[in-house]
Amino acid sequence: MRIAVLTFGTRGDLQPPLAIADGLRSRGHDVVVAANTNNVEPSRRVGFETVELPVDLLKFLSSGAAQQSLVAGNTVRFTRALAKLEAEHAEALDEAHIRACDGADLIVTGPLSLGRALAITGRSGQQLAMHLPFPIDRTAEYASPFVTGRHLPTGALRLATHLVFEQAYAATGRATAQRMRRRLGATRPAPDLWKLVRANAFPIELLVSPALFGRPGDWPDRTISGMAVVPPGLRAAWGEQALDPELEQWLDEGEPPVFVSFGGMPVLDPAGCLAMIEEVARRHGVRMLLGAGWSTFEAGPRAGRTVLVTGSFDHSRVLPRCRAAVHHGGSGTTHAVARAGIPAVVAHLSADQILWGQRVVRTGTGTALPYRTLSADTLSSALAVALRPETGERATELAAAMATEDGVAHFCDTVTGVRPAATRGR
Repeated sequence: MRIAVLTFGTRGDLQPPLAIADGLRSRGHDVVVAANTNNVEPSRRVGFETVELPVDLLKFLSSGAAQQSLVAGNTVRFTRALAKLEAEHAEALDEAHIRACDGADLIVTGPLSLGRALAITGRSGQQLAMHLPFPIDRTAEYASPFVTGRHLPTGALRLATHLVFEQAYAATGRATAQRMRRRLGATRPAPDLWKLVRANAFPIELLVSPALFGRPGDWPDRTISGMAVVPPGLRAAWGEQALDPELEQWLDEGEPPVFVSFGGMPVLDPAGCLAMIEEVARRHGVRMLLGAGWSTFEAGPRAGRTVLVTGSFDHSRVLPRCRAAVHHGGSGTTHAVARAGIPAVVAHLSADQILWGQRVVRTGTGTALPYRTLSADTLSSALAVALRPETGERATELAAAMATEDGVAHFCDTVTGVRPAATRGR
């Protein structure tokens, strides 16, 4: 089959769908990847035909307005700014998606490309499948993290937050879907995407660990296929598999460190953040490894080599050599830390980061706190929880439960059973 894999987002957002693309290619399928400007080079480097989606999301996220919205946890303001960015490039994005999907028997999408994918497949009759890096189905068991980070006392209130999220998600993508449908010649209104999701109208799999995220009792028949493992070949092509010699030497010369990384989250005061990390390291008598991410930390050792600032690396090789991790709570990092068998402190901003922080607490493998409350005192208190022996024991148990998971392989096996539709042109 020819398969189009639609991606959108940061490097972390790219990795699971690119691993899916690699899995599909290894099964003999012809794969084309659609990636936004900042992810085109990593996709082409691993040999995929890549259609550029002309939006540089990294540039957008590095802007002052976007960073202030993220730090404030203002999801509404951030979403509006992102929608405005999309609107400015709407026609070019529509055209790129149509070009990427042209001639495909199957279109694979994540949640951020779903509206355009539905518009295309609704007109063409092409098959559709979706992977999810976080849960989006409604439930009364927990509140939607996209709406609130607070604990709500009743199931009715918790369920209501999911309805709010569904309405907001649909409203954000409605104009895009309708414009795409008109461009493709459709005359009927766009279908209710949430009805399609709840009815399992196309294959949908949640690429998260069932050991970390237990299925809610009121959920639909949703497949939880396991964490998305990025294969070594992709990491080697990205230059991540070989460790930096300075990092290797630093790891060898002392006790296992605490890993600290905020991923793509904004660090508005790098010097102050580094001073906080050095102080926490001093209080606990531990070494700390700071992954710079997008922030402007200067690489190299600090505080008498107690702290090392480094660039990107293969998490699967370094995290098992650490004793705990402090991170932003992105789905990929949360799963990588859990699979490494080390406790976590999740410093979350918003959206699914809140959910993953809750899951870390619920599994007894660490603790969580809002990113905006980080200080030497709050981080030191949180790290004390993560460094307890019983927390480490629970982290080891969770890693053992996750050891054989391969959500990418499960997803690829599922969707390659999908055959091209017999009729087209609905």
